[in-house]
Amino acid sequence: MGNAALMKENNIDTAHFDPSGSNMLVYVALENKCLALIHISDPVKENVAEAMDALGKMKIKTCMLTGDHYASAKETAGKLSITDFYADLLPEAIHQRQHRNQQHQTL
Repeated sequence: MGNAALMKENNIDTAHFDPSGSNMLVYVALENKCLALIHISDPVKENVAEAMDALGKMKIKTCMLTGDHYASAKETAGKLSITDFYADLLPEAIHQRQHRNQQHQTL
């Protein structure tokens, strides 16, 4: 189970599934064959928008890093007024980006 990047990394063909929409996507594969695509809607928690607004007022630069599908990440970023976001990331890429952001003082 994983996102499109994980399927690609493992040479698993997902072309026969429709990734359209803005839901989080989870591919299910077995023995290098993609069997299913699950669309998951994950609502933004109530206090997150308020927290992001407070960080913005303090002039703290933020960045969203996620393994979620690009359209889902873009929708969430829009709801939270986040302009800098990266989607379809594997855990190692998230870790590397976090390290870079910390060096540039970005949350």
